[in-house]
Amino acid sequence: GRNDHGPTLELGGGPEVLPGTYRVKIALGEHAASADVVVLEDPRGAPSREDRLAKAALMDEISGLRESFEAAMARVARVRADLDAISTLADRAKDPEAKKDADHPHKELVDAIEAATKKLDEVAGRFEHPGDAKGIQPDNTVGSKVGTPGWHVGSSWDAPTEANRKAVAVAEQALTEALA
Repeated sequence: GRNDHGPTLELGGGPEVLPGTYRVKIALGEHAASADVVVLEDPRGAPSREDRLAKAALMDEISGLRESFEAAMARVARVRADLDAISTLADRAKDPEAKKDADHPHKELVDAIEAATKKLDEVAGRFEHPGDAKGIQPDNTVGSKVGTPGWHVGSSWDAPTEANRKAVAVAEQALTEALA
């Protein structure tokens, strides 16, 4: 990057770490180096170690929910791709001269694919809003319920609140119900 004072190095933020000694390793090509780094307590009176541990534990729980959500969405995408592939193969078997869908040699299969696709759309709609949705969407999907607690907990240095824990419980319940 660059600013008015010359080039700058833009690094993304990493995870918050508790004070302590850490071994840092870096590698570039065939070269590697490592060293111990000491992270000190924040002198500004940051939250206690117990509060930080509680926050880290809740963020880990939220990360697990996000991973489960992302795995479910990946499964939806794979099933959708499989249905599309089967549909394409079935369409190749159709006589181009056929005037009606009823003349399709694999009509039952095509109908089953359409029904499965409709059901898959319903399932996917519980997880996230369609990509072509316009405007601000309500927070009524599993994706919004799973994403919101991370924003709330991550926006403060304080220990997690009861409201934070409740939001995680709501997200976990929504995800569990959607996966059932």
